Amino acid sequence: MTNPAREARHALRSWRKSPVFPAAAILALAIGIGANTAIFSVADALLLRPLPYARPDRLVLVSAQRKGSPLSQGPLSWARFEMVRGDSRSFTAVAAFAGETFNLTGRGDPAPLPAARVSANFFQVLGVKPSRGRAFLEAEGTPAGEPVLLVAHAFWVKRLAADPTGGTLLAQ
Repeated sequence: MTNPAREARHALRSWRKSPVFPAAAILALAIGIGANTAIFSVADALLLRPLPYARPDRLVLVSAQRKGSPLSQGPLSWARFEMVRGDSRSFTAVAAFAGETFNLTGRGDPAPLPAARVSANFFQVLGVKPSRGRAFLEAEGTPAGEPVLLVAHAFWVKRLAADPTGGTLLAQ
């Protein structure tokens, strides 16, 4: 049988002989705790907390896959979206989005701007409302509709100086 007190005394004597070992052990322990905390934070944000939308348990993502394509999924075309929305009997509502990048000019240095094109009912389907202004009108949600944009609060403050009129934005 081992004697815990004797093993603890032996460990302390060993640490005194090699003072670098405790610092390395403490550093390794700190890195391990930090990595564990970071992983848990990501898991908590992505897996454990509910999405910040009304009824997130009822949201589904519909995507397309071309036969024989190595890509696992992709966005629906506008025509396919209209077909799904018009023929759907399984969904309460159907909205569309497609991620894009625009070049922002006219406010300082040009900058790539991550964005998304969305259908007019996108925010209604998610159950969220803009904190300022209004959501999109149905006529604006068609390919022939007027170009309109909503911006994130951080972008509004940082790039538009919290100007309620929005100033002039040119996106290409």
